[in-house]
Amino acid sequence: ITPQFPTPYFWFLAGTGTWFMAMGMQGVLFSWLVVGVLRAEAQWVGITQSTMMLPSVLLTLLGGAIADRYDNRLLLVILHVSSGFLSLGLLTIVTTGHLSMGSLLIYAACMGTVQAFVMPARDAQLSQVAGANMLRAVTGMTMTQWSMQVLGSLAAASARWFGTIPTLGAQSLILFAGVWPAPRLPQTS
Repeated sequence: ITPQFPTPYFWFLAGTGTWFMAMGMQGVLFSWLVVGVLRAEAQWVGITQSTMMLPSVLLTLLGGAIADRYDNRLLLVILHVSSGFLSLGLLTIVTTGHLSMGSLLIYAACMGTVQAFVMPARDAQLSQVAGANMLRAVTGMTMTQWSMQVLGSLAAASARWFGTIPTLGAQSLILFAGVWPAPRLPQTS
């Protein structure tokens, strides 16, 4: 039997990588939009970040229940498309000069809601792609997550040279790129 390449685990890491690269970019860009573009006080960074995290706290159990009942590949496609469109919406708001604290808070709540469903759907896939060595699979996922988050943060720092709008556009493209690996994962439920 010849091994399949790319393996489902490869596609799993590719999807994980796109998500966390985009989230690394978001961490830098979102703070920049609050303090650098809107010129808000630093406390607003914490308020907006909390707004993004609150749905994850409140909805992760629901996200897990849905991940247990439905095909995670389809969920991940829907969630990556949703997050890509949310990012494009933010890009449009910034491009048209309509950025406000209210629009950032709405974006944060929406993106936090998507995140509450992405994490359980992706984590449910891990046991499907890990094979015989779960420890190695978890290690690879963790290394991918952290390295791509750092790479995303560094990429977002390029906004000072390339501008906020092109960097937000790149984040949107990376989120949409996460759609590509999802159908290549094993079917669940």
